[in-house]
Amino acid sequence: MIRAQFLAGAGALASGTQVAQIVPYTPTFRFSVVGPQSGPDGALGRQLVAGVRGAVDEINRDRPSYQSLVLYNVYDDHNVAAEATVQADFATSAPDAMAVIGHLSATTTLATQQLYSNAQIPVIVPTVTDDRITERGYRNVFRLPVKDSDEGGLIATYAIKTGSKSPTSSRRTARTVRKSPPGSCAGPARCTSARWARSSRWTTRPTTMPPAPCSATTRTASCWPATPTTWGR
Repeated sequence: MIRAQFLAGAGALASGTQVAQIVPYTPTFRFSVVGPQSGPDGALGRQLVAGVRGAVDEINRDRPSYQSLVLYNVYDDHNVAAEATVQADFATSAPDAMAVIGHLSATTTLATQQLYSNAQIPVIVPTVTDDRITERGYRNVFRLPVKDSDEGGLIATYAIKTGSKSPTSSRRTARTVRKSPPGSCAGPARCTSARWARSSRWTTRPTTMPPAPCSATTRTASCWPATPTTWGR
């Protein structure tokens, strides 16, 4: 073979050959999210997944190239204990699943704790406050919210220290004062004559006057202002 033919053949071979592109390896971290995605509690479960999606998108967007890409799988347990055990088994069977986020109720969480413990996979409990979640001694369970017994004690301690009333109690008191008739002596004016007569807050008026008029400084349930026109404007 002459040199010209050899060079021509080598050129033709090179032009028809594609050089393989070397794609850099991207490490991944995958976890599972288990919660209701359908049924009566599906909206709550979808909110959980939306929060997970937002956090994962932010992490992946800002991560350096040497850090793992975060991925997740979603499993629908319908917020039913029997279905939760099935979906938890699927979640732990994934070969690359490193952790689980779930579930949304105490019933489903308690029903699956033993399964997660046997799989030796960490579980992050996002919403359940039942004391039993962490009383069983599973070292792979991590609860995000405060448990019921601690939360109740903290609220009681705060109320004692500040003298605060609950919002429900305060609203109930406000409604009582606002709707009380002048003769009930339940308002902030403490039944003084001038302020009681001028008040425009009272929505209930007597249809007939009691026989005994009120004194200038005190009102009781058995007396009303002597002049009906002063009951409120």
